[in-house]
Amino acid sequence: MSSREAAFLRLGGAVRQLFHQLRAVAETATPVSDGFTASHRGVLESLSTHGAQTVPALARARPVARQHIQVLVNDLAALGFVEAQPNPAHKRSALIALTAAGRRRFEAIRRAESALLKSLRLSLSRSELARLADELEVLSRDLGEWLSERQLAD
Repeated sequence: MSSREAAFLRLGGAVRQLFHQLRAVAETATPVSDGFTASHRGVLESLSTHGAQTVPALARARPVARQHIQVLVNDLAALGFVEAQPNPAHKRSALIALTAAGRRRFEAIRRAESALLKSLRLSLSRSELARLADELEVLSRDLGEWLSERQLAD
C-alpha cells in the first residue's frame, strides 16, 4: 500500500469517527425529542442553506437512497416543518421547502448548538478550523465529481 493510500484510509477513519462525534454533540445541544433526529436536522439544514429542493436532489447531496430522504421529508411534513411546493422544472417531483415553523425550529437548533460550541475546548484556532473545512470541501468536491462520473457511466 502506498503512503498516499494509507493517508487516505487514515483520513476516512478519522472522518467517520468525527461524523459520529459531531452527531453526538448535536444531539447533546438538541436532544432527540418528538421523533426528531439528527437526520431530520440535516434535511432542515440543507433546506435552510440551499433553499427548496427536490427529494432526489437532497438524496444526491448526501449521497443516500431517495427513499430514505422521502421518509425523513414525510416525518418533517407531519411535524409541520416542511411543505411540498410546485416545481416548474418537473411536474412529478415537488420542491420541498421549509415552513415558518421549520425555520423557527432550525434557528432554535442553531442557537442551542452555538451555546454548546462556546463551551467546547478545542485545540484548533478559528483559522485552523477554517483551513481544515476548506480542505475537506475540496476533497468532498473531488469525491463528488468522481461519484457523478461513475453514476453517468453506469
